[in-house]
Amino acid sequence: IQVDATGDSAFTISGEPTDGGRSQAAVADIAAARDWFGTIDVIGQRFVSVPGRFQPVEYRVQDPSGAYGGPMIDLLEGSYPVAAAEVAVTDGTAAEFDLAIGATLSLDGTPRTVVGIVENPRDLGEEFALVAPAVATEVDSITILVDADEERANAFRPPGGGLRTGGSKG
Repeated sequence: IQVDATGDSAFTISGEPTDGGRSQAAVADIAAARDWFGTIDVIGQRFVSVPGRFQPVEYRVQDPSGAYGGPMIDLLEGSYPVAAAEVAVTDGTAAEFDLAIGATLSLDGTPRTVVGIVENPRDLGEEFALVAPAVATEVDSITILVDADEERANAFRPPGGGLRTGGSKG
């Protein structure tokens, strides 16, 4: 598990995308984080390569009303995705791929209807496609947001045994 400087303290878990996008180790780490910290917020990320594009497109699985991730996402137009066949995109992603509400985005091989335009108000340059948090989407990494001081965060020992580095942001 790796500590990333997102939110108060955030743990980034990277693993092979199995078990619905979460490795058994990642599932154990999430459960251990919930036991250790109480309330947590889990954000999944999948990076999809697109021909002709240098950077992959990020598909993000995030609950817009999550305990700690809520301030990291704002709805500008339309609605948040709630079903497997729905997606919301940032304005930059919409412009790059000529998308509007009602259009279809299928860069990851799954056709989804664009239902909203979103942004991360903490990083307006961040571009991504947001999928519903209840959707079992394959992910490359998982970020766990927690409310903890640096000492408590650094004392956490995930059972998955992944790489871990210290850091926090308040």
